[in-house]
Amino acid sequence: MFYKKVALCKKIKVGDVAGYRNADGYISLSVCGKYYLAHRIIWFLFYGEKPSGIIDHKNGIRDDNRISNLRLVSRKENLYNSKKHKNKSSRFKGVVKRVYKCGKVVWRSSIKCEGVSVNLGTFNCEIEAYKAYLEKAFEIQGEYMSNETYKDYLKYVIKEEKYVKSKC
Repeated sequence: MFYKKVALCKKIKVGDVAGYRNADGYISLSVCGKYYLAHRIIWFLFYGEKPSGIIDHKNGIRDDNRISNLRLVSRKENLYNSKKHKNKSSRFKGVVKRVYKCGKVVWRSSIKCEGVSVNLGTFNCEIEAYKAYLEKAFEIQGEYMSNETYKDYLKYVIKEEKYVKSKC
């Protein structure tokens, strides 16, 4: 956290937290009249150099700027740590509901790899489709997999084989 060293007006006191949460959820600070993202300033202060790429928040929390939560990543690695898009037909990332004209419902699982969408199969059960996504995501993304996805990987793929069968 950064704190104010100068009181510029009556509302601002010395010791107040500096910066504000921007529309994207990141902390933004003004330094000499120019705005910077707090995690980039923290990286610079800790490592003594301007970050050469994207700084990723490991836990996905955009205002958690502890140095232990920050890592330098490529654009591809940063996308691995993204959350599920809203307004999807499935409650799971990488799974889409398909309804055929006859009324049959199936679940399609896919993942992007090197910019190409890879079809992982069509399943009668949403959880089975998600399990296929999780297995491939773990293989491709490794340590850059989001915390949420990794927890699901442990739950559905590693520990809970019975859970998947009982829910379908």
